[in-house]
Amino acid sequence: MVENIDHNVGLLRAKLDELGLAENTIFIFMTDNGTANGAKFEGLTSEAKQGYNAGMRGKKSSVYEGGHRVPFFIHWPKGNLVGGRDVKSISAHIDVLPTLAELCGLPVSKAHNPDGISFTAQLNNPEAPAHRDHHIVQFQGGPHFRESPKAWSYTCVLKDSWRLIDGKELYDIAKDPAQQNDVATDHPAVVKELRALYTPFWESISPRMTPVSIDLGNDAENPTVLCSQDWYTPTGNPPWNFNEIKKLPRKTFPWMVNVKTAGRYRLTLRQFPIEADKPVIAERAIVQIADIEMESEVAVGSKGVVFEMNLPAGKTELNTWLFDNNGKAGGAYFTEVEAL
Repeated sequence: MVENIDHNVGLLRAKLDELGLAENTIFIFMTDNGTANGAKFEGLTSEAKQGYNAGMRGKKSSVYEGGHRVPFFIHWPKGNLVGGRDVKSISAHIDVLPTLAELCGLPVSKAHNPDGISFTAQLNNPEAPAHRDHHIVQFQGGPHFRESPKAWSYTCVLKDSWRLIDGKELYDIAKDPAQQNDVATDHPAVVKELRALYTPFWESISPRMTPVSIDLGNDAENPTVLCSQDWYTPTGNPPWNFNEIKKLPRKTFPWMVNVKTAGRYRLTLRQFPIEADKPVIAERAIVQIADIEMESEVAVGSKGVVFEMNLPAGKTELNTWLFDNNGKAGGAYFTEVEAL
């Protein structure tokens, strides 16, 4: 994987050079979480038993450092960001948008009210004061989303070199980067300080942890292409990768949707994206939305089961079922909804 990424990043940078865009393109390389398969671990929270994890404890889905600390490389020759500098202060994904906006001289609307803070000053001067005082990581629902979100569950409060895990364990990664020595009893004042930082975070986010509705009939994206990764499941993961989807799992959950404009809509149910050009392996299909339910037989070789209906405006749920010859149903893992 490392060789593959290295090769393809090289191709991208070469193309930017070829197009004459490299000098004034902000080029970022980053990842979204700690390693998943780059090393072998005992569970989610051990140090790497085999492989490389930079001496950090934990892997993807862990609140220890190896679960959420990731690289962030930025290169922009015209902006004098050309390497050779390390920024030591804590930054997070939410800081990227305001940073890019500041680098590009673009205003961010006050109505947007971003949680992130620009770290442009630190990019220009690594000795500049830290742009944020602390950061909080929480895996809502825990690994694999097996429980409901709750305060202090799967949390890490980060401030300077301190890491408070689940409100109880305290580590100083400057002295203990592998997080092996819990020093909470030695530093009760630090634990108290970090715990106090978590409370306003939880009070801010917990009332807003409600399902997000996907627009249908929005001019900015019509048709709307839905996939099973966006199914709303109370716990656990929906089918989110093709290794699972290609097995046609016998499960289905709703999409939370928002019909922007009342009117006539066409819904096309598939098991694979339209680009795959694959037939639907089912005998019967049902779609249910806004108290409307329609059913259709699935023609042999059909590459999409089409329904048309009039929908009222407003938030609702969209459910799909594709039944096999044994009467067992999975969902339409890919569904297109078009306002006509």
